[in-house]
Amino acid sequence: MELEDSTLTEEQYVQMKQGLSALWALAVKNRACLERLLSFNREINAYLSLKTWVGWIDFQALIAKYEPALHEATLFLQELDEVVERNDILQAELITYGQQLVLEMKSHTVKPLVAMFHKLEQTTHKQVEEAQAARVLAQIEAENMQLQRNKASVAGFVVHGDGTVTDTNARLMWMQCADGQEGPLCEGQVLQYPWEMAMRLPDHLNLRGGFAGYSDWRLPTLQELQSLVRADERPTICGEAFPNAPASLFWSSTLVKEGAREACNVYFGSGSQGTNDRDNAYAVRLVRTILPITACDIDL
Repeated sequence: MELEDSTLTEEQYVQMKQGLSALWALAVKNRACLERLLSFNREINAYLSLKTWVGWIDFQALIAKYEPALHEATLFLQELDEVVERNDILQAELITYGQQLVLEMKSHTVKPLVAMFHKLEQTTHKQVEEAQAARVLAQIEAENMQLQRNKASVAGFVVHGDGTVTDTNARLMWMQCADGQEGPLCEGQVLQYPWEMAMRLPDHLNLRGGFAGYSDWRLPTLQELQSLVRADERPTICGEAFPNAPASLFWSSTLVKEGAREACNVYFGSGSQGTNDRDNAYAVRLVRTILPITACDIDL
């Protein structure tokens, strides 16, 4: 190493040579780290590549600054590699951010950049936990829905997943939810109607395009409504096929007799049938008949 500053003593020159050797040793020791920390690498290499010394360089002070920074940077790289190995798509933004910090890190920026990474990691970790919880809940819900469908199938019902349920024995397709409810779990307030309005309800629905691709919905007869009763359940209806079904009175289209002021209903709190004045307001569940397949319906 050439010396261009005559003010340096021989002792200082020896100290600088020893300090340079120590800096080289530090760089070699942390070679794997420095190969990734490009900015930090250039910072150290600026001293290691000097051809001449034009003045005093306190290599021991440099080492005292670089050594803890390299240690913290090495720990950060290990942490970043662990995040990458998890291969969680939800942490892709965190990984990209960490890789950018690796390129920008210098001795004086290691600590603040690592702190910024940890701050984003905390936020991302919370988002990942929420997303994972949502996935678990969705999986549980899907499993529960499948279990309900299987139980409904055993009971003779087919849950189509479009808001309709087919009674394979009676060849009737029912709306899964009472009018006013909606969604796969039939949530919401059940609406109640006087009998005349209940009778007109499916006509208005069919004129507006129907429901689930069908436009022949109607109010069920008393016999059809009674076919839903399951005496061993409460409410007295197959809960797997008709979730969140209310224990309410439901209108049928059947009158006590022609022209009578009273119409028949079924109370799904107990499964009993009764008659009430047509001006009373009760719940409604619509139905349609599934026509049998004939030879004319089959394309040969």
